[in-house]
Amino acid sequence: AHLVLELALDARRLSDAADEGDFNHDWERARLATTLRSAPDAPLALTLAAERWNADGQDTGALEADLTWADEGPWRAALGSAYTLYDYRWLELEEREDVRSLYLRLARELGLRCTFELGYELADDALATWHELRGGIRWRF
Repeated sequence: AHLVLELALDARRLSDAADEGDFNHDWERARLATTLRSAPDAPLALTLAAERWNADGQDTGALEADLTWADEGPWRAALGSAYTLYDYRWLELEEREDVRSLYLRLARELGLRCTFELGYELADDALATWHELRGGIRWRF
């Protein structure tokens, strides 16, 4: 078996408290994730993660799971569940809190450092449930 451990610590601090607003917060996040494969080059990977958020005196924990398949071919697929304390919705120009989502993502390498990506997400917070379909081409330079 092949095991990868990740530890991440993030913090955001406003330099001026007067800048705090609806979309501008202080927060801390700690994340511990482990990815398991049967071998380093195995096509199937299971990632389990735990996060701890602290923002505005609110402590929130979450568990996440992601199952990714990527063989030596051009295709990659992922199925998972995620949580985010703050999720900025670019199309609606609003921020959601305590968002839980289920997702399916597909990607195909096109060559020349380009990848076609397509993803579906079912997301939910205390106010609403919504569906999101995203597609695009990512160019890495």
